[in-house]
Amino acid sequence: MRRRAKLAIIGTTVVALGAIAAPALANQSVGVSVGFLTAGPTGTRTLSVQDTRGNDLTATGAVLDLSGGSNSFVTKVIDSNAGYLNTGYTVQAMMSNLYPYNGTAFTSCNQLIQSKQLTLSSPSGLLNLSGITAGLTPVFSLSGNLASILTGLLPAGSNGIISNQTVQGTAQSLSQGQIASGNAGNLFGSTLASVLGQLPIQPAANPAGGSFNSPAQDPTGANCNNGNNATATQVPIMTGTTDPTGLISDLNSVILSATNPVTSNTPTAQDLVTALYLDPNAVLTMVCQKLTVACGLLTPLQQTQILNTLNDNLLTAPITLVGGLTGQSGTYSAQPGVVINTQGIIPGGYRGTMTVTLVTN
Repeated sequence: MRRRAKLAIIGTTVVALGAIAAPALANQSVGVSVGFLTAGPTGTRTLSVQDTRGNDLTATGAVLDLSGGSNSFVTKVIDSNAGYLNTGYTVQAMMSNLYPYNGTAFTSCNQLIQSKQLTLSSPSGLLNLSGITAGLTPVFSLSGNLASILTGLLPAGSNGIISNQTVQGTAQSLSQGQIASGNAGNLFGSTLASVLGQLPIQPAANPAGGSFNSPAQDPTGANCNNGNNATATQVPIMTGTTDPTGLISDLNSVILSATNPVTSNTPTAQDLVTALYLDPNAVLTMVCQKLTVACGLLTPLQQTQILNTLNDNLLTAPITLVGGLTGQSGTYSAQPGVVINTQGIIPGGYRGTMTVTLVTN
């Protein structure tokens, strides 16, 4: 069940007297606090909205100052557990009209700044990620000739060959350093671009931006009946697309580093067992079922020989995954900018409401 946290996007725009000869965006201030929708009953995916100094813009009295005609704020999507596995997200915003405000109350519905006079865009270069982890369960493809090991146990006509038989491995967790080519700090700019395809959720900003052509409902207390949330223009800020396939190459590299196989790129089943990627019983069960051998008749020596003979060439038979992710965490930040055009607006103070919404998809 989704929980809606509505926090007024409160803005005061002040246009100075004598601004006729000044630039259209001069001497104005708009304070904004942002309401948002949080998705999921467990609270493991959340949205926060802050100013660029890290102050919570949803706090009582918090504002984003647009006195220079523009400013920016930070939206953060935070995954902290397994509540939203294999699901992406969209962060978007809608904006009400801004009405005259005297510091304590709205004073008019006729004099306003229309929502379409505000535009929002989110530069790709300001995306910032941190704390990225992923949980996943690999599947290995094992091959090998066991005929000499299973002499006397194989049924008539069996050649004792195992060829690309899949065995589910043990659950694994990848750190950000393992996922992002050793980059354990904040990921942004060219560093983020270079590892984007390896991430469990791949973020994208909306640099083209857009205007709020249709207004959202009026700010609480204005009651001017000029906006509707159902028909309001939603301007995207950031999206996140889930795609765990890029993690396969990450885990392949981690496995090869951990097992250090004698034969290049080809760890044995025993290598994988020793490094805790495989359960030996899962391997032996697969062999007995495939070759119709009674597992209870295998001696400890034969079991060891089987594990040392079967292998997985991770270059020609890379791992696959059981389903998608079994865990994910991370913070995905965007820094959208807001621009307001008050040309032709009667000087005074104005206040409006922006709502930033997190949708899981």
